[in-house]
Amino acid sequence: MDFSLLLRGIFTVLVGMVCYYLLEVYRELKVVRKRLDKIEEHLERTNEAASGLESSSFPNGATFDVQLKDFGSQKMLVVKKVRSITGFGLRETKELVESAPVVIQKRMSHAEAKSAKKQLEALGAVVEIVQTQLV
Repeated sequence: MDFSLLLRGIFTVLVGMVCYYLLEVYRELKVVRKRLDKIEEHLERTNEAASGLESSSFPNGATFDVQLKDFGSQKMLVVKKVRSITGFGLRETKELVESAPVVIQKRMSHAEAKSAKKQLEALGAVVEIVQTQLV
C-alpha cells in the first residue's frame, strides 16, 4: 500500500472533521446573534418608551426601574409574567429571573412600573420600584 495515499486519506478525513465543527460553531453563533438582536430590539423599545414620556405626576418626567428581589415559590409563573413584560425569549427570561435581585425593566412610567409590580407580587414575587438613576 502506498504511504502517500494513506496520508492523503487521513488528511481528507481531518479536513472533513474540521469543516464539520466549523459549521457547528457557525450555527451556534447564528443562534446567539438572534438572541442579541431580540435584546437589542427590547432595549430600543424601552428607550423609545422612555423618550416618549413627557408628562408624569413626578418631577421632570421621572422614570422608574422595576427590580425583582426574589421570585418566590412560583418561579415558572413569575418567568412567564416577566417574559410578557420584557419580551425576551424563554431562556433569557429564566436566566434573568434566576439571577434575582435584578432589574427586569428600565425607564418605565410610574403607572407601568406599579402595574408590573402588582402583577408580579400577585404571583408571590418580591418586587421593588426604584427611580431611574441618570448618570
